[in-house]
Amino acid sequence: MLVLLRSLKRCLPTFPNSLTDRVTHVIELVLKRNEERGRPWWVNGHNIGRFWSLVAPKNGCQETCDYRGAYNENKCAKKLWKTDPEIVSSCLKRYHVPRSWLKSSDNLLVIFEETGGNPLGISVNLHYTRTICGSVSESDYPPLHRWTRQSSIHGRTSISNTTPEMQLRCDDRHVISDIVFASYGTTLGSCQHFSTGQCHADSSLSVVSNVSS
Repeated sequence: MLVLLRSLKRCLPTFPNSLTDRVTHVIELVLKRNEERGRPWWVNGHNIGRFWSLVAPKNGCQETCDYRGAYNENKCAKKLWKTDPEIVSSCLKRYHVPRSWLKSSDNLLVIFEETGGNPLGISVNLHYTRTICGSVSESDYPPLHRWTRQSSIHGRTSISNTTPEMQLRCDDRHVISDIVFASYGTTLGSCQHFSTGQCHADSSLSVVSNVSS
């Protein structure tokens, strides 16, 4: 349904029930923007930001930004536009909707559009996590479950085991089917783009594969 409101267009499509029933169990819902030029979006009353695909590069964005790791105010702070700072990057093409926002039926997407656009260009897709990865260093802190507070008065804490730990697991109802990379040493790169460094244990992959099985 398309409702005209002064110069704004309010689009009120609902997600197919068959999709959301599956999403609430094992997968994520992805909203992909093609023709929609964008302004604020809401999913079941939750604001997911502003999108300006109208000014996005036609061939896509060349620069990448990785939000993972410790947060700091300069991370991904480079502006690709000179306009309202509340606007989400014009290069963003997909939005993963948190499963906690979804209902079993009658999910509602609301869009306010000022510059024109075709809401039929918005597609609803299901996303499966196909690859998981991570890294841990000997200098990293141990996981939180190993930290204990001995004194509630003085606030003293102790660590039962200082060994760092990394755990990888698939989404519900999925299992790890293959391990394609493992390296104990000075690994280079980032997730899904790892490579061995100058120091590398040749048996890393076989050891990790045996543990996972």
